[in-house]
Amino acid sequence: METSKLKQTATLTEIFEAFKNPVHGVGFVGPAQSMPSCTFVAYDAINWLQSHIDGPCHPLDILEDMRRARMICHASGEYSKPVVPGFYLYYILMQDKESRDYTPPLGDLEAFENEWMEVEVQHPDLVKPVDPIDVGVPVFLRETIDLGEDFFDGSLYKQTHLEIDINNRSDRTEWGHARYHQKMIPSHAYEIVVQWITASGPIVCDLINGWSRRAQGCGFQLVSIPADPLAEPFTDKSDPLRGPIFVPLDYDCLKQHRSFLFEEFKKETWPKRLLLFQEAIVARFGFMRCAVETKTGSNQVSLDYQYVHCTGNMFILVPNPNHELKSRQRLASGGSTMKKPTNFINRYSSSYESQIQNNISSAAHEAYITRHVTGSKNKDECDFIRRTGFLWSWNHMIPNKKWKSLAIAQTEELFQLRMLRDFKDFCANKDQRLANFWEECWEAKEKSSMART
Repeated sequence: METSKLKQTATLTEIFEAFKNPVHGVGFVGPAQSMPSCTFVAYDAINWLQSHIDGPCHPLDILEDMRRARMICHASGEYSKPVVPGFYLYYILMQDKESRDYTPPLGDLEAFENEWMEVEVQHPDLVKPVDPIDVGVPVFLRETIDLGEDFFDGSLYKQTHLEIDINNRSDRTEWGHARYHQKMIPSHAYEIVVQWITASGPIVCDLINGWSRRAQGCGFQLVSIPADPLAEPFTDKSDPLRGPIFVPLDYDCLKQHRSFLFEEFKKETWPKRLLLFQEAIVARFGFMRCAVETKTGSNQVSLDYQYVHCTGNMFILVPNPNHELKSRQRLASGGSTMKKPTNFINRYSSSYESQIQNNISSAAHEAYITRHVTGSKNKDECDFIRRTGFLWSWNHMIPNKKWKSLAIAQTEELFQLRMLRDFKDFCANKDQRLANFWEECWEAKEKSSMART
C-alpha cells in the first residue's frame, strides 16, 4: 500500500521515522561481512527522499542534517565521514543495541575501505549547471564555457584489498589489490585496475570473466584494457609495435570567411573550444571520456583528453594544448612508482604549435613523433607545421577470435577497420560530412537564440 508523502514542512525527526520504517522506508542492505545492521546505500536514500517528500527538496542536506544529529553514520562507524551521493554505505545509528539482530560497525574506516568499494556518482549537469542561454547549444559553441579541468579534483583513484581466489580453488595464498576511480560520471568510462604479486593467471582470468558476466546483468560492459592504452612513445621502453595512429582533422574547410575557427568568441577560449569540438566529434562515433593519470602512480588526473569506444575495441587521445609539457605515463601492472625520466619528450599540443624540443630520449621516438604527429619526415620542418587531430590506438586485449568475429554484415570488412576508415573520412571532410556537422551545430545554436527572443 502506498503511503502518503511527507510535507515539505515535516521535521527532521518525522522524516527520519518514515525513512527507517522497515516496510515503507529506504530499504536496507542484507547482512554482510564488516557491515553493521540497518545499512543502506546513499544513492537509494537520495531517491527515497526525492520520491517521498511532496515538492522539491535537497536530499543531501537532509541526510547531512541526520548525520550531524547522530541519526545516521557511515557504515564504518566513522562519525566525521560526510554523506556522499553514490554507492556509499551508511547505517541507522538510532537502533536497539540489545536486539539479537543488531550488528555493530567495524569501528575502523581504513579496514572498512579495504573490504568495500565505495564510489561517488556525479552528474555533470548538477556539478556545473548549464546556463539557460546555452540550453540546447553544442558545448563548444556556448557563450560561456568552463576553462577549468573537469570534474575530478584531488585523487583520481581509491584502493582496496582484492580477494583473488573467491572459489577457493588454489592450494596457496592468492593475494591481490585493486585501484578504482573514486567517482563515476554518467557518459564517462569507469576504470578498475587489478594488481597482484602472488596470484595464478587462470584464477585471475576467472575472476575478471566472472565480473564481466555479472556486469552485463546490471547493464554495464566490462572490457579488459592494457595498462598503457595509447602506448605513447615517451620512453625507451615504449612498445614499438603499438604506436598510435595519428588522424588529422581538416578544420580549414570550416573557416569559410573567418581567419580563425572560433573568432566570434573570446580569444582565450579558442583552445578549449577546439578541444570540445574534437570531443563532440569522437562522441559522434561512440567514444566516451576516460580519466587517466598524469604519470605513473601520481593519482592525479591527466590534462589530456582520452576516450574509449563503447565497444572497448579502440582508444583515442586528444592532447591538451594548454599543458604541452605534461607527460603522461600509465601505471604499470605491477603498480611500482617509477622515477620520471630526466629526458622526456615534450607534449605535442592539440594545435601542434609547440615544437619538439631538445632532450629527446631516442632518435626512433623523435622520428615517430615527427612523422606521425606533424606529418613531416624532417624534424626541422616541425617548427612551421600546425596540425590538429587525434591519436588512435587498438585494444590488443580483445581476444583475436572475438576481434575477427566483428565483421560487417554481408562483407569481409572488420568492424574495427571500418571504424578507423570512417573516422578518417569524416575528419578529412569527405563528402562534406565534417562541414555538414559544423553547420548542424551552428543551426542548433541559432535555433536556441531564436527561441529566447
